[in-house]
Amino acid sequence: MKTTQVLFLSLFTFLFMAISFDGQSQTQTICGGSVPDGWVTISVNGTCGGTDISRTIEYLGSKSPGHQMGICGDPTPAGWVTISINGYCASEINGTKFVGRTIKKVEGLTTENDLTICGDPAAPEGWVTVGFNGNCYSLDGFNYESRNIKRVGGLSTGTELDICGDLPPAGWVTKSVSGYCGPSSNYISRRILKIEGMAAGTELDICDENAHPPAGWLTKSINGNCGFNSTYIARHIIKADGLPSDTELDICGDLPPAGWVTLTIGGNCGPNSAYIARHIKKVTCMPVNSIITICGDNSFPEGWVNVGQTGSICSSFGGNTFYANEIKKISGYPTLPAITISGPSNTTICSGQSVTLSASNCSWGTVKWSTGAQGASITVYPTTTTSYTATCSQGECSNTSNTIAITVTTVDVQVSPNASACAGKSVTLTASGCSLNYQWFTSNTSNTPIAYSSSYTTPALNSQTTYYVNCKNGNCESAKKSITVNIIAAPNQPNSTGQTICAGKTATLTATGCAGTYKWYSSNTSTTILASTASYTTPVLNSNTTYYVSCTVSCESSRKATTVTIGPSPTAPTASASGTAICNGQSVTLTATGCGGTVTWSNGLSGSSISVNTTGTYAAKCTVNGCISPNSNVLTITSGVSGAPENLTLSGTATAGVRTANKTITSTQVIPNGVNTTYNAGKNVVLNPPFNANTGSTFKIEIKGCG
Repeated sequence: MKTTQVLFLSLFTFLFMAISFDGQSQTQTICGGSVPDGWVTISVNGTCGGTDISRTIEYLGSKSPGHQMGICGDPTPAGWVTISINGYCASEINGTKFVGRTIKKVEGLTTENDLTICGDPAAPEGWVTVGFNGNCYSLDGFNYESRNIKRVGGLSTGTELDICGDLPPAGWVTKSVSGYCGPSSNYISRRILKIEGMAAGTELDICDENAHPPAGWLTKSINGNCGFNSTYIARHIIKADGLPSDTELDICGDLPPAGWVTLTIGGNCGPNSAYIARHIKKVTCMPVNSIITICGDNSFPEGWVNVGQTGSICSSFGGNTFYANEIKKISGYPTLPAITISGPSNTTICSGQSVTLSASNCSWGTVKWSTGAQGASITVYPTTTTSYTATCSQGECSNTSNTIAITVTTVDVQVSPNASACAGKSVTLTASGCSLNYQWFTSNTSNTPIAYSSSYTTPALNSQTTYYVNCKNGNCESAKKSITVNIIAAPNQPNSTGQTICAGKTATLTATGCAGTYKWYSSNTSTTILASTASYTTPVLNSNTTYYVSCTVSCESSRKATTVTIGPSPTAPTASASGTAICNGQSVTLTATGCGGTVTWSNGLSGSSISVNTTGTYAAKCTVNGCISPNSNVLTITSGVSGAPENLTLSGTATAGVRTANKTITSTQVIPNGVNTTYNAGKNVVLNPPFNANTGSTFKIEIKGCG
């Protein structure tokens, strides 16, 4: 009965563990058995089931790089390092002691490059030991060593590091050995170099204890010992991987790698008979049916067969004899034909066009073009003149074609920004950058040009319109580029009022209602601006005249007509005088009739009647509403007696009385006896023969202007 209970408990524990592990619970308590892969003990809880050990374990799979945790009694798991030893973590059970550790996950860790670890026997994969710090913990007489480690993953090709006690990791070589560096003679100080990623043909000097250089490299020469004992050999090596077929090399101590053969053997080249000098050749890509003589090789590259031993010795030294063999390539890569490219008969294309290139004679391999594309044919869209080649490859064997150049005729055109036009106006659109033929179109799909110069003047536009232009060079045309003309609405006409003026006057016309610039014109079609202000003063006008005013705010409005009307002038008044001559101190009255307004006389006096006492000419004008009539008839007022002649000539027999002249009297009269006669002259009297005043007559001369 007791045995049955134990069996039941063990089966229950097994099933419970299996379910928990499958579900990857973060922690679990187990009884007996070993810790499953991917789990660690985080505590020891005593015994269970009699003498079995009870443990609490935790799953590691979900932990992130850099995660730290404590474990109890387990060794450091792969991908983790011990950061510290923490003494015993549980009581001894059945003679087993449990050491506590703090561990850290370094697998996938990229944020840290240097760590100090404690008690681990070596650096983890991807890390190297760069130094020791002595003991980091002592427990029951056992010393745990502290070491500094460095992450090498991600370091660039050619990086050099000094390490201690470790062998170079994969992809690294030892450049030099400088003695012991750790707590015992097991720790060797090395300077290492990263060679992973180095180019084919790279040569290096290395120093190590290996019998041969790293994979993919060959020894060119052995240069003696390089370390502190004879274990370390100095070698000059070359990277052979990736060297092209037909490459030949001199090597020392190495056998030819796959795809290479020995052409000649030259004797010993190192410290003992194991180091044989060979001249080798890479034959990987030699064509089928090639025949070559080799020396001393007991095996041949794949696809090659021995067609007969020549029987001749190709080398002999140190008791060794090497024979020449003739080998032939019977399979593998066929004879490499010259790969050729074909394209269009005319290798000149227009920019934006495509051309298809085809490669031939590469049925045995893969065609890769200089563009990076693969395939027997490619379609390319070069924008500039471009040369193309194709390479036919199979494995490491390849052959490059002839070169074909595709000449690209590039045509392009640049356009002015989108334009604006006033409603009802045209606009000139401009393009540039075309050294040949411009073509303007009304739509992007039209094939009928409307103009052929660098500029195009549209018709009058009243709605948004798009035009297109391209450049043509022979058969090549650039893509059409668009210019959209946006229409700007014209402002309203300004307000203005006509005027009526008298003939011979000017008028000042005034416009209102414009938030921009006024422009005055002499006609509705004139391009000459008379004034750019709200008011415009006309020249002197004698006839009705119409002027035009517009408003410009970005665009110019239609023109408003403003007419200056010449009002009717009054008729000339009729002037008359109360007399035509005046004597000293006398005056005459001048009168103007026929004027419905104001009479103005030529002497500056106003009124329909005026009195004047000076001689001269007088005229009158009539002013009605500012308009002035023509001059009236002219009145002449002289000095003298009114009605008397200016000059008087007398002859014959005088009679009694007064003879008057306002200026001169000329007389040849005879004055009879008993006659009383008076000459009254304004200036002088002239008496000419036969003038005579007889006895008994009375004759008087008066010079006094007026009688």
